[in-house]
Amino acid sequence: MRNIEQQTFSGPPKASRNLGILLFAFSFIVPAPHTIGAIHNFFAGMVAFIEVPFIPFMRLTGDDPTEMVSSSFGDKLYFAFIISLCWLSWAANFTVFFRLPLIVALISVAVPWVAFIWAYPLMADFYPFYFWIVGIALIHISRLLRPVPNITPNHI
Repeated sequence: MRNIEQQTFSGPPKASRNLGILLFAFSFIVPAPHTIGAIHNFFAGMVAFIEVPFIPFMRLTGDDPTEMVSSSFGDKLYFAFIISLCWLSWAANFTVFFRLPLIVALISVAVPWVAFIWAYPLMADFYPFYFWIVGIALIHISRLLRPVPNITPNHI
C-alpha cells in the first residue's frame, strides 16, 4: 500500500513528459533550411527564440520590412493580432516549467497552434517549430493525466 502512496507518476504521464522535454529541448538545435537563406542552419530554434520577441518592437519602431503602405484601422488590428500571437507563443516557452491550471495550460498549448496555422506558409519548412509545438503540448498533457497506480498481486 505504501508503494502506491509514494508513487507520483508511472506509465504514460511520465513517458509523455519525458518525450515532451526531449522534443522541446531538441527544438532549439534542429536545423532549418530556410533561416537566413542557409542550406542547413543549426540552432534555428534558438535564433527564433531570441528574435521573436523583437518582431513587435520592429513594428512599433517602423523597422518592420513587412509593413504595409496603407495603415488603415484593419491593418493595425491585423498587426496587433500578429504581435499578440508572437508574444503569447513566445511566452509558452516558459509555461513548461510550471504546473498550470487547466484553462491556462490549454491556452498555452493552443496559442502556438493558432500561430502555426495562421503563419503556415512561413512556418511550413521551419522544422524546429514542429518539435517545439509538440513538446510543449506533451509536457502540459502529461501534467493533466492522472498517474496510474502500480498494483501488484500482493496488494490485492
